[in-house]
Amino acid sequence: MIENDPFMNLHVVQEFTKKVAQTFHNKQHGSFLSPPSLITTGSASWKWSSDKTDENISNQLSKQPPPLSSSNVVGDWWKDCELDFYSIHFYPWMLPKEEETELENNFDVYGKGFTPSFYHYYNTEEEDEKRLIFIGETISKPFYDPNSFDILVPYSHQKEESDQLKEEDHQISRSTVEEDGRWLTTCLMLEYALKNEYDGVFFWSDMGKDGAGSWVNIKHGIECFLDTRG
Repeated sequence: MIENDPFMNLHVVQEFTKKVAQTFHNKQHGSFLSPPSLITTGSASWKWSSDKTDENISNQLSKQPPPLSSSNVVGDWWKDCELDFYSIHFYPWMLPKEEETELENNFDVYGKGFTPSFYHYYNTEEEDEKRLIFIGETISKPFYDPNSFDILVPYSHQKEESDQLKEEDHQISRSTVEEDGRWLTTCLMLEYALKNEYDGVFFWSDMGKDGAGSWVNIKHGIECFLDTRG
């Protein structure tokens, strides 16, 4: 990451990102492009996209998820870069490990209550429109999420996806998915992202060469999601 790179300065990256955004905005102003292109940058995790502090943590409702420590939230690196929307990445390594008693690493997007507003990301009164928040890159292979909702999608809708899941990962059986809604398939990821008020999900990867999933996972998940919603 930038913060640990001796050859890369965060301020330089921020200034470059801002100038790129400004260039596109200026070029598009009054042009024939309709609608205009929206500018963002991949931000890896809420850890680098949130200005959550101890003070606003204390204002969270008791029903919210376990609070994030301000020592673990680095800050909102992109708030002054004139981006049109945020592209938050998520992978299971951003969840706490089972042996961790204090949730030192808990930057979920699918867990109950882990909404953009939970991360202190919301629009000010001065802003004319709501800024979009996408889950801009995420695993398409099923994973275990301890923060998850109670299961929302009837198991019958997940049958095809969990059949494929069983073929690709022998450690996860269809009965496991049926009995424990905290095993998230791509279908549930889409459901929970919608429930948490994210504006869209981009799965990784369709080529399936890095162990993060495959097009088969993505395809079955989308079909399940659409089928569930009629």
